Amino acid sequence: MDQHRELLTQLAKHNANNSSIVSSIYEYFKNEAITILKQDLKNQTSKVPLELVAKHYSNTILLVLKWIFIENHPLSKREAMEYVDELLGK
Repeated sequence: MDQHRELLTQLAKHNANNSSIVSSIYEYFKNEAITILKQDLKNQTSKVPLELVAKHYSNTILLVLKWIFIENHPLSKREAMEYVDELLGK
């Protein structure tokens, strides 16, 4: 994230939140996150379906990233991870 911070900041600065490029990047990240999370979570037991858990985690991560880059609330990587952990109740 840190190595791409400037690029993401400039992208957010020069494109509307609902622009096609921002939407495309968001969808790409969402789908990638869901795929990765489903792999990471597949050995956990839960009453909640794996797909739903992965989407919940993905949405939370993307919410924090959107807050940082699109809504311009700069955070360090450590702070962002702490926010995600707090939001997910970890």
